[in-house]
Amino acid sequence: MVFNALTARVSMVRVVLRHLNGARSAQADVLDIDAQSEVVLGPAGATTVQVASSAAELADRPRARLIPVEGNGRRFVLVDLESPEGVYVNHKRVVDAVLLRPGDVIQLGEAGAEIEFRIEGVLL
Repeated sequence: MVFNALTARVSMVRVVLRHLNGARSAQADVLDIDAQSEVVLGPAGATTVQVASSAAELADRPRARLIPVEGNGRRFVLVDLESPEGVYVNHKRVVDAVLLRPGDVIQLGEAGAEIEFRIEGVLL
C-alpha cells in the first residue's frame, strides 16, 4: 500500500470560544479540533479551556465537555459533567447533553461565566 499524504489528512474544525464575562472577559480561545477530540471546560486542572467567573474559582473541577458528533466535527454537543452549579446554554439548564449552534452562549453555573460558541471553518 502506498502512503498518500493527501488522503492521510484529517479535517479539523476551528472553534472559537469567546469569553463574554468573568475573569477572562474579552478573551477568546481558538481551538483546532479533529473529529476524535473533545474540549473540557472548567476552572482548572485537566481542562482544555479555563473558565471562571472570578480568580477564586480557578481551583475548581471541570464542569462540561464539548464533543464533536457525527464523525465530521462540524456539530458539537455540550455535556454537563454533573457539576452542582449546573451548565446552561442560552440560559436553559443542560439536563444531559445539548446540540450547540454557532452563537449559542454556554454558562457554567446559573450566575457563572458566559462563553459564546462559534465555528469558524473546516481546516484540511
